[in-house]
Amino acid sequence: MFLAGQIIYAQLDAGAIAGTVKDSTGAAPYPANQGPSDWFNNAAFSAPAAYIYGNAGRNCLRGPTTFDNDLGLQFNLEFTAQASNPFSTPQFNLPNNRVGISTTGVITTVVTPERQLRLGLHLTF
Repeated sequence: MFLAGQIIYAQLDAGAIAGTVKDSTGAAPYPANQGPSDWFNNAAFSAPAAYIYGNAGRNCLRGPTTFDNDLGLQFNLEFTAQASNPFSTPQFNLPNNRVGISTTGVITTVVTPERQLRLGLHLTF
């Protein structure tokens, strides 16, 4: 299976040893109805026992895929029209990667700005 998007490393919350690899509980890492408010399944990971290296691999999760849509149009009359994100598709940033807190797996920001249109008319004589 091909996975697109940025790599996410699910970190343990405060109180655990920093940099400790988490344990996989065997639950599916992604929810059935994946979205910005529930990007990965918090129940799929747990803190390992003291002095035990967790069994979940590093970079085992993927963030949302980013698409960049730009259009440009230019005529001989020097009329230009440009659109950034013309389809107004939200490009979500990475979700919160702190396991064990209420906002685990929640995406709160976007990577690209809203749709922007620019028109220009240049008269040269």
